[in-house]
Amino acid sequence: MEEKDLDLHYKNLAAQLALPTGEDGLQMAEIMHQSNASMVQASIDKVLENKLGAVLEIGHAGGAHISSLLSCSDLVYTGLELSKDMWQLAQHVNSKWVALNRANFVCYQGEKLPFDAAKFDVIFSVNTLYFWPRPLEYLEEIGRVLKPNGKLVLAFGIKEYMQQLPFTQYGFTLYSQDDFLELVKASDFVLKDIKSTEEWIQSKTNESILRKFFTVELILSN
Repeated sequence: MEEKDLDLHYKNLAAQLALPTGEDGLQMAEIMHQSNASMVQASIDKVLENKLGAVLEIGHAGGAHISSLLSCSDLVYTGLELSKDMWQLAQHVNSKWVALNRANFVCYQGEKLPFDAAKFDVIFSVNTLYFWPRPLEYLEEIGRVLKPNGKLVLAFGIKEYMQQLPFTQYGFTLYSQDDFLELVKASDFVLKDIKSTEEWIQSKTNESILRKFFTVELILSN
C-alpha cells in the first residue's frame, strides 16, 4: 500500500474509533468488543463494587458487554453515545434489559451531558478520554451529573503504548500518568486508585502488540 493510501487508511480507522458509523462502524464495534474486553472488564469490576444504584457509561459502542454488568447486580444502566448507529445497535443487543427497565440508551451531540444534576452513583468510560476536546470542562460536566461522593472509572491506553499505534496521530490526545494526574488535580475529582496493566493483544491493525493501560478510579470531592 502506498504511503498516501496508508495514511488515508489510518485516518479512516481513527475516525471509526472516535465515531463508529455505517457498515465499517458495525465491524469496528465487533473489533472493539474483542480487543477491549479486558479494559471493559477491569472497569466493570470497579463499577460492581457498587451493587445498587444508577450507572452511566459514556461511549458504550455496540453494547455487547452490558449484559455481564447487569446480570450480576441490581444496577440501573444508562448508555450515552455520539454514534447513532452504535446507539441503535446497543438497544437491539440489550432489548431484554430495556424491556425490564434496567437499561436505557441516549444519543447526544457532544460535550453537554443531557441529564439532571446529581443523577448517577457511578460513571464509567473506556477508551474515550483521547477524544474529549476540552477534558477539564468535560470532567466538570461529569461531576455535575454525579451524586455527591460519586465515582468515575476510566480505562485508557498509556501514552508510551498508544504512540506506537499508527492511527493515534489522527485526532487522539494521549496521556501519560503525569499528564492525567495533572488533569485530575485541576478538577473537582480526587484520585482513589490507579492501576497499570500490561497484556499481549491483537491490535486493530491486526498485529500482536503489548498493550499497556490504566484503570483509574476517581471520587467526586465535596
